Amino acid sequence: KNKSKIRELENKLEIMIKKNNEIDSKLKIVTNTVNKFFILKVIDSISNLLLIEDRTILSEYISYLNEYLNYALDDSPKTIYKTIKAIESYFEIRKIEYGERLNYRIEVNEEVQNFIMPYRILIPYMYKLSVIGLSLGNKNYNISLDINKDGEDIKIVIKDNRSINDDKNVVVNGERKDISILDEHLKYLNEKMIIEFGKQYSTNYSESSNGTTVCIKFPIQKLQDKL
Repeated sequence: KNKSKIRELENKLEIMIKKNNEIDSKLKIVTNTVNKFFILKVIDSISNLLLIEDRTILSEYISYLNEYLNYALDDSPKTIYKTIKAIESYFEIRKIEYGERLNYRIEVNEEVQNFIMPYRILIPYMYKLSVIGLSLGNKNYNISLDINKDGEDIKIVIKDNRSINDDKNVVVNGERKDISILDEHLKYLNEKMIIEFGKQYSTNYSESSNGTTVCIKFPIQKLQDKL
């Protein structure tokens, strides 16, 4: 009986490892594609900024971009604090591009800042929501981020003011390709979270006429646990 149970566990483990490797492979391909989209948008923005006589704006843009890329191109485990700094740089880039149309608010409990952000899962959600929200003509876009401790977990809540009825406008603005690849990216990241932490840590994503809400939870992990 014991041998049978051991073999059954070994088979389950082999299946889980195989699935995890498949997701890793797909995630790598999708991540590279998402990065290419981001870089292409950045190049287009820099080209437009070069036409402006005030070089201070371009200098600020490049500074924020450098800070964001330092985070994005480094594969080492990242703390919540470093992730937030990267998100702030990203939004400052977008504010230079979109001006007063973009408003963002970030609130992080100091108690959680040095814990790990698994799979950098926050960045793709912030990117997806802002790509959609800022592509909606001249409508102002508001997004908020709250990160707190919830027992032995970290709880992240993202909210924005984009109505589910706005989706059709995104297609008109030519953003559908971006969004589809981002959805694929988030799908694989969610699968990774479930494999590592369990089904109870599946990300909750909801859309309504009042806006979008994303709830992400994961167990507390310290940096030394990942080194």
